[in-house]
Amino acid sequence: MSDDEELGAWLGLASDERLVCAASSERPPSSVAEGRSMGFEQASIEALVEAVRVQPHLSPAAGGDAQVRARFWDLDPGVVVVEAAHAARARGAAAALGDGAWVLDGRARDAWLVTEDAQGTVVLQVGTSGVRWMRVVRNATDDEVSEPGASAQSASLDAWLGDESAQPWLVEEAARLLASGDTLAPFVAAGLVARLWSPPPGEARRAALVRRLAGSDGPAARVRRWARGIARVALRSIESDALGEAADCARALAALSVPSSESNIEGERALLAGVTRRRDDLESVAFVLRAAGWGEAIDRALAALDDTAATQLSTMMAIGLVEADERLAAVAWQEPLAWWGAIANP
Repeated sequence: MSDDEELGAWLGLASDERLVCAASSERPPSSVAEGRSMGFEQASIEALVEAVRVQPHLSPAAGGDAQVRARFWDLDPGVVVVEAAHAARARGAAAALGDGAWVLDGRARDAWLVTEDAQGTVVLQVGTSGVRWMRVVRNATDDEVSEPGASAQSASLDAWLGDESAQPWLVEEAARLLASGDTLAPFVAAGLVARLWSPPPGEARRAALVRRLAGSDGPAARVRRWARGIARVALRSIESDALGEAADCARALAALSVPSSESNIEGERALLAGVTRRRDDLESVAFVLRAAGWGEAIDRALAALDDTAATQLSTMMAIGLVEADERLAAVAWQEPLAWWGAIANP
């Protein structure tokens, strides 16, 4: 078995899945390379963990994943510390440092760590050249699915939730979207479940946490797996529709104006409320596209849309907070950096 085959087997990749590099950071010059040996060249991973704990001199790895941060150890940049609270498993010279951090030694042979972020599974590779953040994508072919409706037909709230209970508002909203017939609605529903589901209170929450600790899939993992089954031609069409919606949303946001009188405050506030919900729809669609290894164009469009929101901040504050429903309240709680949740009145 080749090294690639062994790695694929360890990761559990299906025959139609592969790793793609999403970001990378070059290894900086080392003290050893400059002729100043620090005495760690032959150290075991256990000894390195203790050395890093005693001398935690670290430099950020530039250009990587902001949610899965990696830092080079200054005493030997071939050793990397990764903050990965949700790390599932490691391969090669790697060991837990504590508090969600891991030490990976990629000097002699590549070290690997599998973890999760908001977009799905992240595979980190630490080697002699530096750090690479990689994602699992499916090798879909253009003729597998001829239109988005074919993949939308497989959208199922029951399949995404599995044995989990969900908040009543989330069940109602997802069911409404799935029944609406709108092209993007099934993907909005999927993204909502993945992003905003949380364990219910009481015994059900404890049971859900026990299942997570036992390694059971959660709704977000099921949505990501479903998304990886969407063929490229469908993803292309979904993203095209989402780009059109993002452009419309940006125009609506740019058209907001400071109310000239008390009489038209409510009208502007209603327009702003509509924009916030459309922006959240787009975030859910983008989640599905990212999980499928797609979505660079929609990410750029959403970044431009959010830039427009930043320029309209004073206008939005003059209009006032929009009335928050349970969905926007969930956004404000679970995604506190999302401006469309922050401007909703709790």
